[in-house]
Amino acid sequence: MEEKPIVSLPLEGPVRERVDGRRGDPRDLLLRDLGRYDALLRWAWKSLEGIFDRDEILLLCDALRNARYDPKRFDRWPSFLAWDLEEVEKYEKLGTHRGIDVEYLSEKLEKMNPLQALCLIDRIEVFWTRMEGGAGDDKAMEETFGKGA
Repeated sequence: MEEKPIVSLPLEGPVRERVDGRRGDPRDLLLRDLGRYDALLRWAWKSLEGIFDRDEILLLCDALRNARYDPKRFDRWPSFLAWDLEEVEKYEKLGTHRGIDVEYLSEKLEKMNPLQALCLIDRIEVFWTRMEGGAGDDKAMEETFGKGA
């Protein structure tokens, strides 16, 4: 019995070209590439270990909850994260209310490479998915960012 796809979606641009330029079943290629993507995210997360403390991570989760960036501008993602954090702080004062030095946190974001920025965005999305699924802050933090967070 053949498995039904979880998602059916049209492929466009570079993803379409990537699949069309390879031999084999497109589903197998996409699964392989998703596995590679997951491996990159796990590797990048290790490189961020110890950079942010728990309060900073929670602030980033709140401030960057809706962060969406154009993949064509991937090289600028660290700057976009810093800019978005500063914009949210300007209006909502989330860091000020929590006693967090947002300027220093913004500098940390600017120093990240694009892969680390992608990883952070991915983790923030996972955190909010868990929160929306009923996990509290502590459980969502531990499951998403590890026991140290």
